Amino acid sequence: MGNGKNNTTNSSSSFFAQAKDRLQSIDIETSGLDEKKNFIWSMGRAGKGGTKEFFVTPPSEKEYQSLLDNKIFNIEGYHDAYKESVRTAKDVPLNKAINSLFDQVDKESIILVQNLNFENKFIGEALRGDAGKNIKDMFPDAKDPSSGRILNTSKEVTDLRHKAMRKEALLGRTKNPEARKNILNDISSTYNKLLGEYDSSFRRKSGAVTVELMDVSKAMFSLAAQKNQVSSQHIGSGLTVDFLKKALFAGTGAEKHTAAADAEDQIKIFNRMGQLYRKLDTNTLSGEDLKTFARIKAAQPFESSRQFISGLRNTLEEIQNKGYTKLLDPELVGYQPKAKVTADPEKARAHVVERYINRGTKGLDVENFSNEMNGKKLDEQISFLKNQEAIFKDKSTRRLAGTVGMAEQVRDAMPNMKHKKKIAGGLLAASLYAMTSNGEDGKIDFEEKKQEMMYARSNDRTFSMYSKPEVYHGTGLYLWENATRHHEY
Repeated sequence: MGNGKNNTTNSSSSFFAQAKDRLQSIDIETSGLDEKKNFIWSMGRAGKGGTKEFFVTPPSEKEYQSLLDNKIFNIEGYHDAYKESVRTAKDVPLNKAINSLFDQVDKESIILVQNLNFENKFIGEALRGDAGKNIKDMFPDAKDPSSGRILNTSKEVTDLRHKAMRKEALLGRTKNPEARKNILNDISSTYNKLLGEYDSSFRRKSGAVTVELMDVSKAMFSLAAQKNQVSSQHIGSGLTVDFLKKALFAGTGAEKHTAAADAEDQIKIFNRMGQLYRKLDTNTLSGEDLKTFARIKAAQPFESSRQFISGLRNTLEEIQNKGYTKLLDPELVGYQPKAKVTADPEKARAHVVERYINRGTKGLDVENFSNEMNGKKLDEQISFLKNQEAIFKDKSTRRLAGTVGMAEQVRDAMPNMKHKKKIAGGLLAASLYAMTSNGEDGKIDFEEKKQEMMYARSNDRTFSMYSKPEVYHGTGLYLWENATRHHEY
């Protein structure tokens, strides 16, 4: 790496060590993505000060009922605890919930959040006016404390994050292997410097410091790509708490998505990534660690596909809600007030497609996938995307759990062949190659794949699956994470 091995180890070790006893993780659950129209209904904290969830009094009966009717995660009983809190009058006003959330914050606190901009804009909106006066003074990096925007990182950290994101956009457009390697080295070095700047912020102890979990995730993934443990195409894939929890702790488990549960998961993920980052840097990965990265490597291409679909859905829903969407320039990371806008769904989709052309999406061709929606009404497009998003999340989840069979792997390797009755041996061999190869990082055990190919040829049931139409049943998932960071600024 550009900084040298010892410097990398020292900065990362100090970063994670200092955070250990000072960390507070916070999370919020909201009724939607728009801080002006939607509301926070739950706030959670974990770490220093203990684990606690605060259910927030709904703004109105209409908005409360709308929240209960919106099955955003399709989790049975998802709002039951909230309903019980409201029924028994144990919910608290938003101002009180925010003050309770931050009542353990002092000048040595480190506040961990998953997506800085999402939490910041909702909490910031809630902190306008007199709410949280004492809280605002605890955050020296706050850009605009008068408006409540307190969860910010230092200018040095923010500048390095933006530099890395610009390099990631460049990596996505670069095909030359040597050039890609150099860009990846630069990205990894930049994230290592970013951890060093966080470390400097921790040392000053003059106020609470905010850490974005996605910074730590990308630091780990970019270093893992350098060490050939994951593909460089996917260092921005798999950043959600749900994906990381399944990847790092080898189990699917039941999805909770409560604020307190997610806050606890964020701390566990942070600590585990700290271990893996140090082991990657010192080349001391254990057998279990290697298995962890193997699961991640298998799942990330499908997670990248899910993120692409999520980006399309978020963009079209913005047109549906606002009447337009911004066409942000990926080279200009940050707030872009002069960005072009469009109300045309086809142009908006093309803008997202452009960002994903070389992102290694698995199981779909991004251009063809987008073109399939031409001629459909806007609400039909959004409904279609919700179903497809659920399908690809399931594909990613199953690979993290190691529950994917041979037949499904072959189907995923050639998504455009599903309805063909006959498949030539050469195409089958090519699909098996595609299934096991991962571009520049791919390695194939020829004899093993030869045996798998012979088995597939002899299995009539496998072939018969391709002559039957497949019907998928989506779950209508509505995820907040947006890989294109389209709503971040």
